[in-house]
Amino acid sequence: MADDREKLLQSLRDLRSQLEQTDLADPTVRSHLEQTIAEIEAAAAPTYPVVAVRRANPSLAQRLSDATLELEASYPTLSGAVGSVIDALSRMGI
Repeated sequence: MADDREKLLQSLRDLRSQLEQTDLADPTVRSHLEQTIAEIEAAAAPTYPVVAVRRANPSLAQRLSDATLELEASYPTLSGAVGSVIDALSRMGI
């Protein structure tokens, strides 16, 4: 489980990096992504049990999926980074 958590955290770091390098035209999309990333980072902290993450945030992956739909056409690289985080969440059962 620790390996899955580390993969998730690495995917989040990659996503943050991509987000910083991308000039998003819509500040609402950026804000939504940043807020969701922050929630996932907090939930992925080593002291936070994965079971509690599942109960507290059942829609984190879904919210990222929704954001991906908004990004796919205009920001394919950023969209791919979001997809990596979604995959990592899925591997953790979140």
